[in-house]
Amino acid sequence: MFGLLSKLRRKRRKYKLTREDSLAAVPLRNPLVSWEKDEETGHVVLRVPRRDDLKMRALAYVLMLPKERRIELDEIGSFVWLSCDGKNTVMDLVRAVAERYKLSQREATLSLSEFLRGLGKRNLIAFALDEERIRRNLREEQQTKKKNRPKRRAKSRVT
Repeated sequence: MFGLLSKLRRKRRKYKLTREDSLAAVPLRNPLVSWEKDEETGHVVLRVPRRDDLKMRALAYVLMLPKERRIELDEIGSFVWLSCDGKNTVMDLVRAVAERYKLSQREATLSLSEFLRGLGKRNLIAFALDEERIRRNLREEQQTKKKNRPKRRAKSRVT
């Protein structure tokens, strides 16, 4: 029975992003997150709304939670947030951060990727990927798997 179920259920293959794919992605701000630039410090302040389901409303009532959470970004985080306008790729942001803050390319890549990953996990940003690039990489991956697959030997019959 379980064999039949596993055959019926198709497992959707997850595509593993390559380094080049992730650097070519375009970070996009979540439209549900409002933000403003603080005039005194020049830092960006994000206002993230609280979930509005029944469980969260009950919890917010008991714990007296605010309707939104405020996150203040530092100078570099504010620069990156303002640059996530849907036009710049991650690689463009790496170059801009490295140039502006006098960092090496490697330092900028590591710190920026960690920062963007954190924003992505909190659903503050999303990443737009080039669909054609991913399809091409999938085709190449399938072709290399076919080439590396061991050939079957013919079974010999002993009579």
